Formats: sequence, structure tokens, C-alpha cells
Amino acid sequence: MKTAISDTLLFMNVNPEIVEEYMRLAGEVELTQNRGRQTAAWVSRAGLECAFCVEREYNGIEKMFSNTVGVSVNRNIVNYSGNTSEGFYPYQAMIKALSELTGKQAYKRRAFELLVTLDLEVYKAVRRIIVPADLEFARLHKVLQFVFGWENYHLYDFTIFGGNEHKPVARVVPFEDGLEYDDDAILMEGHALSEFLPEHKHMLYTYDLGDSWEHEIQLVRVIEEHDKESPYLLEASGQTPPEDVGGVGGFVNFREIMLNPSHPEYGEMKEWAKYWTIELSEWKSRPRVIHA
Repeated sequence: MKTAISDTLLFMNVNPEIVEEYMRLAGEVELTQNRGRQTAAWVSRAGLECAFCVEREYNGIEKMFSNTVGVSVNRNIVNYSGNTSEGFYPYQAMIKALSELTGKQAYKRRAFELLVTLDLEVYKAVRRIIVPADLEFARLHKVLQFVFGWENYHLYDFTIFGGNEHKPVARVVPFEDGLEYDDDAILMEGHALSEFLPEHKHMLYTYDLGDSWEHEIQLVRVIEEHDKESPYLLEASGQTPPEDVGGVGGFVNFREIMLNPSHPEYGEMKEWAKYWTIELSEWKSRPRVIHA
């Protein structure tokens, strides 16, 4: 239980000094009988939301064990009825209380500012983000899915380049199947950005190995003591294509149709694309914390 609490706080990129001090002050776990109805209701509700989280993440396909499942649950607003200004976010209240308890700043992590560019031929979709230096590749994948609006339907990999941008230093893959076709590939589990950055400053994130969406990742700067919540979206421009549109060529053709309501295929394409829009919405381009 103590490990789960510690891992959950570290997953939220809380200052490690706060986590260490909190766990020292917490002492050993003691089991006690609960006599409060409100507390029982809170615990039951949290358990239900954890179950929803697991179902969304794994869709009943994979068996899983994660002691950080509480992260997403604690990012849900609570204690309100209709008016969100009345509520609060549990993780924010917890981190504020821990900072006051220990006398240490809430966030203090080494971080990287990254510029991520998806070249779509007719324009470029660009995202500028700040991520912890020790962010693992599996989570960087989720961050990129979030900021580019992808649906995580397909396979992906990362390729790290050295000074010669045409010669890969390493290829990082999510599943063991990817090792069968590349003897030099690395299984990403347990590997973090800091193993390659800032020594190398250029990476390629390829999502959907069929449509082959190639996201160029450039290291902009190293922030030795980032004192704010992260990962964080600094800037976003350019709408991302819908899933399964057929790569860059398919997207260019699709976009031409969507720009012309009189096109004979416009109605069919609009129904297929559902809520997709030509322009990136103001909300999606707004700077904000990335909960991924």
C-alpha cells in the first residue's frame, strides 16, 4: 500500500523530496474499522471509478496490475452538483497539503521541452510540450496520442537519431513482436527519455505503421528544475487527420473534399469523419496540463 501511494505521487511528477518525506512521516500502515458513512461512500465511489478506469484502459482484453490506477481517478472533480466552480480536484488538494506539511515546493523535476511536428504536406501540425526527463516511452506515447488527438488504435515505435539524422541510434518498440523483425530494436518497458536525451536531440515517433504518421521530435531545451505540473502543452497548431484516412496522400484528398461542400463525396466523408473539423479548436490549442 505504501509503495502504491509513493508510485502514484511520483507518477504525477510530484517533487520526489515531498514523496520521500511524506512516506517517512506516514509510518507503518494500520488497519482500522471504518465507522463513518461518508468515508465508506467515498471509498466505494473511488473503487467504482477505478473499475471504470481499468475498463477504459484495457477494454477487458488484457489482464493488468497497476498500483497507479488512482492517478486518473483523483483527477476527476468532486464535491459539486451542477456547478463545477463548487468542486475541487483531489490530487491538487493532496499535493497542496503535502507541500504545506513538508515545507517543500510541490514540483521540482528535470524536464525537457520538445517540439513535435507532423508534416501533412499541405500544412504542419505542431505541438510544443514539456515532459519530465525521466518520462518512460510508454507514457510519452500516451502524451503524444493526447495532444495530437489520436485514438490509440494502432502500433507505433520510436526511433532515436544521433548527429547524422539519417542513421538511427536506437529503435524502441512496445511489444516483443517488434523484436522479431529488427535485431537492434529495444523493448521499451522500463526505458525513459533521459537515457537518450539530451545526448541525442532528434527522434521520430511513428504511429499507425500502415498510414505511417511520422512525428518529428526535436529537443528544444533542458529545464534543470521545472517547478510546475507536467506533462504540459505549451502550444498547439494544425488539426490532426482522422484515424485510418490513408496516410498523408489520403488526408490531402480527404481535406480537399471536406473543404468543398458541393463535392459529390462530401456527405459521405462528413458522415465518416463524424466530429472531425478542418481547423483545430480553440480549446485543443489552449496551453494546459496533459493528463495522459
